[in-house]
Amino acid sequence: MEQPSTSAVKERGAYYTPKLISDFIVNWGLERTHDSINILEQSCGDGAFLRALTSSSRLMEGKNVKILAIEMDKKEAKKSRVIGNQLRSNSNITCNTVASEYFSYMMGVKSRANKKFNLVLGNPPYIKQSKFVKGRSLAKSRMEELGLKINQQSNAWVYFVIDAVSRMSPDSHIGLVIPADILQLAYAKAVQNYLTDHLDDILIIGFDELVFPNIQQDVVLLLGKKSKSTMNKRLGSISVKNLSCLNNDLWENFLHSKKPVNVEEVDWNLQFLSDQKLSKIDKILERKNVLSLGNISDNRIGIVTGANSFFCVDKTKLSELKIKGGRNKGVYVKKMIGSRMNVPGIEYTQKDHHKNHSANKRTNLLVFDTKYPRKKLSDELENYLSMGEEKEYHTRNQLARRTPWFSSEHVISTRIGLYKRSAEFCKLFLKSEEIYHTDTIYRIWVEDDKITPGTLVFSFVNSLTYLSCEMHGRNYGGGVLELTPAEIRSLKLPIHDCTEDEFAHLDEMFRNNTSIEQILDYTDDLTLNFLNKSERKLIRESWRYLKNRRMNRKKRRGKSNGTK
Repeated sequence: MEQPSTSAVKERGAYYTPKLISDFIVNWGLERTHDSINILEQSCGDGAFLRALTSSSRLMEGKNVKILAIEMDKKEAKKSRVIGNQLRSNSNITCNTVASEYFSYMMGVKSRANKKFNLVLGNPPYIKQSKFVKGRSLAKSRMEELGLKINQQSNAWVYFVIDAVSRMSPDSHIGLVIPADILQLAYAKAVQNYLTDHLDDILIIGFDELVFPNIQQDVVLLLGKKSKSTMNKRLGSISVKNLSCLNNDLWENFLHSKKPVNVEEVDWNLQFLSDQKLSKIDKILERKNVLSLGNISDNRIGIVTGANSFFCVDKTKLSELKIKGGRNKGVYVKKMIGSRMNVPGIEYTQKDHHKNHSANKRTNLLVFDTKYPRKKLSDELENYLSMGEEKEYHTRNQLARRTPWFSSEHVISTRIGLYKRSAEFCKLFLKSEEIYHTDTIYRIWVEDDKITPGTLVFSFVNSLTYLSCEMHGRNYGGGVLELTPAEIRSLKLPIHDCTEDEFAHLDEMFRNNTSIEQILDYTDDLTLNFLNKSERKLIRESWRYLKNRRMNRKKRRGKSNGTK
């Protein structure tokens, strides 16, 4: 099956479902649905799930089957209708394939507004809020009907999943392909809460390898059951290597091995670890030796220039503009560290900066003096600003609201930095306050007078904190780990008041590209000495498992910064 064009992906969230997934979900659902079957597919694309239903028609023999499949794109709906006609050749099956925006169709007539189904299948569209135009207002109205207020940053799939669950009848099942965002992102919390309120059994199936060709979106399968009467609820996750590992035993094993829990207290992102491990980890995190980073420090994003390629320049551009580091007429040139620079140790020294500068990296931040009359700027600087206007930098969102457009905001530096995204691990790094950075790096400062910046940087490197990063951070298909300001504040760490020699030794280990396992062997002995041997082993193994699961993707793009 041919994947949709880039424009289709952006506008309609059209990531078409691999056959192994659609076959698995359809078979799973049909085998658990008896007598009459009323099926809903909210966004059927070119008919992957309808095609799977055709292949599984034996499971519908002797049953009265009604299928409603909706697709916004008329060309794709036409393809699905052809498959629907094949299904209708069976006397017991009716299939209505509709070319329409989903919410417009379902809410357009009162008889459809509250229609119920006992099997919901599909792959809801993945559309950013800014691109979610058709049906957005109706989707919001639907959420209000359900008594929900959805985060403004929510992707379209959030509305689709919640609506799908709301249309499930008693003793029904749902099987969807959804972004792994449901495990991590703040806006997905509304979905988690709604699912646990309305479903009795929920299994999330993740993959070690990327599922969709040519894209980096990490996905999971959501399998759920709504019972006639709720006694106990179960929530679990399992990770399989790839699509070939999907089988019916996954659901059955989940039902037999997962104990009922208070799902309101469960962290979805951690369900890939066993209940026993999670219980022990929770007890360790409650120790008095373990602090929340937000209680001893705070953070902000770095400088938002609005156009890094314009305001962040290399030494060649400085020469062309006939300016130098420090104060010039009409512009300050500040030392800067950016996204493609090497931070080899846990301290970014002047020597490191000079090396990046000599390599012609963008190590210089242009901060224009807005009090200095533009007409008095040198010809080189005036031409540079004019060039920026020709490229329409002044019309960008961040710059259009500034007066003048080339002014800078919040040009503040801190002693500690942390890259927003990382690969195998993340680390804090110490630096001089005269070195600034853009929003690819967080600004971090210590708020506890008893803790020095160096102590915080050193203490961050340990298995417990790295596990905390995997627990609270979010990840992408390429294996990248990202932390938001709120997630950074929630990180857990012990504090070790390191000596100068210990700090220097750890810095040297990073600079010598010592393996992270060896580095953690060294730091864990110092920072986690309040844990016994088995506890430290549990923490390290749990971090390693979550980290490897994140990184073990079949396809990788690019390279992260400031880390291995």
